[in-house]
Amino acid sequence: MGHFQKLIVHMVNGDSSTAAAMTSIPPEGISRSVSVEPTASAELEEARSHYISMEVARVEPESEIITSFYLRRTDGQPLHPWEQGQFLPIRVTIPGQNKPTVRTYTISTACNPDHYRLSIRRGEGDALVSQFLHADAKPGFKLEAMAPHGRFVLGKSDRPVVLVSGGVGITPMVAMAEHIVAESKRKGKFRPVYFVHGTQNRRVHAFREHIRALAADHPQFKVHISYSRP
Repeated sequence: MGHFQKLIVHMVNGDSSTAAAMTSIPPEGISRSVSVEPTASAELEEARSHYISMEVARVEPESEIITSFYLRRTDGQPLHPWEQGQFLPIRVTIPGQNKPTVRTYTISTACNPDHYRLSIRRGEGDALVSQFLHADAKPGFKLEAMAPHGRFVLGKSDRPVVLVSGGVGITPMVAMAEHIVAESKRKGKFRPVYFVHGTQNRRVHAFREHIRALAADHPQFKVHISYSRP
């Protein structure tokens, strides 16, 4: 893979002589140097792609239309770690459906070994899974989940960060904000945060008090909220 990436870079930059030299490497030379055995990272990725049994440990309304579901493993093992902003693929068995239904929801809390928090908006019309979860996913309800995935994550930096969201799009921003506040307190160095969120009104505004509490715990955490229909 590294050889291929270098080849592409040289081709894009117009370095045809280097690219030609790289492509002249005999295939048998490559085959002797590359193992066909799975590496530790490959085995780890395979494990991350398997569904594991989870249960709802707690249910907490965040607004009139958004509810948080706290999930933990049924076998008592620690969760797969995740980066703030990643999503969780889940598989839910709904009565009357021919097969389990798969959905992905962003994890709305900072990484911890105990629980995932999915803060899900109750959809309308044919939003089958969100409506079912809001109505029937009580503590003890079982579902399945893969390990967290996704590339929309918070960069490792001390530079100021602006978190911008609308509606239920607040979920990755909450996870990032929690992480920044915890890390800033741990390091004793507070990374500036500008939290900008828009939603319709107070009734549907999720995490309103939670974000205010985070800001109160961080001297460089600024919050701006805008309502379209106050």
